[in-house]
Amino acid sequence: MRIVSQNGLIDIPYEMTALHATDNHIRMCMAGDTGKGSLLAEYSSPDKTQKAIEMLHRFYDSNEFMKNCNSEDTFKQMRELLSEENFNNMISSIFRFPVDEEIEVEV
Repeated sequence: MRIVSQNGLIDIPYEMTALHATDNHIRMCMAGDTGKGSLLAEYSSPDKTQKAIEMLHRFYDSNEFMKNCNSEDTFKQMRELLSEENFNNMISSIFRFPVDEEIEVEV
């Protein structure tokens, strides 16, 4: 699976990356990196940061499910449930962090 930063300038393999969510930022360090990491996403609140991480986790879980799915019926159901863009991203294994305005949190 690949992760793409909000601005699209960073594209990294999820399996070789450590992600750190702190307050309003999501940063990544490649395996073996000892620096503070590169900024992948920035949000206006810690709640939005948390929601973005949850979106990543759901995407990863769905992606793993699809890779192990042997049922054509399940595949068709997923295609009907998701937007074309989300479905295409899922089967291509690419997650791009959404921009701040795309995340809604309950207050």
